[in-house]
Amino acid sequence: MSASLTWPVVLSLFAGVATVGLFAYLLTYREKPGASWFAATMVAQAVFLFAYGIGLTVFEEQLRLAFEVVALVGLSWLGPRSSASGWNTRDVAISDGRGTTGCCTWFQF
Repeated sequence: MSASLTWPVVLSLFAGVATVGLFAYLLTYREKPGASWFAATMVAQAVFLFAYGIGLTVFEEQLRLAFEVVALVGLSWLGPRSSASGWNTRDVAISDGRGTTGCCTWFQF
């Protein structure tokens, strides 16, 4: 079977390119608190998007599995890692005035 560029493939690769562009822009803010973690999250997102987009075009079973594993590794970094930008539950409690509810305690580092 030949690889075809369907709309999910094109959009995934385009989003990957846009994410790399955002990462390049974020490098100018490295000294700001949380910027390094956010940039690392953008790298993980780009890894996921490129691996997913390329994986959609591969029909060889072992190679597709390899791209899916890489996509899942990139995807696994998009959860709690994005919270490492300095945001925690105490900041939320101060900003909304309701006190700490304890629902997001895993955000605190």
